[in-house]
Amino acid sequence: MLDEEPLMPEIGPYSYVINMLMDVGPIDLTWKDLESWNRITQMNINGWEFRTLKRLANIYTANSRSYSGLDSISPFVQESGGEKLERNVRSALHQPLGKGIK
Repeated sequence: MLDEEPLMPEIGPYSYVINMLMDVGPIDLTWKDLESWNRITQMNINGWEFRTLKRLANIYTANSRSYSGLDSISPFVQESGGEKLERNVRSALHQPLGKGIK
């Protein structure tokens, strides 16, 4: 089971945001971390990307803390926990510009 490729939600043209999230590091990501990463990498990301990265990092952090141990179900498998994560990721990617992030 651990050798299988994980099932990930389809995110289409937003895959670059996930790549940026993995580059900056998704666990306990702060606004200051994002700002520093943006300045150092000279990515010049826009407001939507900042908010989406922060929102995705919050989702990732919360879900990673819910799944501890090798026998736990991965948070992105399409089961009860995975479906919730998929909805959260999709919601974060489609968040209107005016919405704030906790």
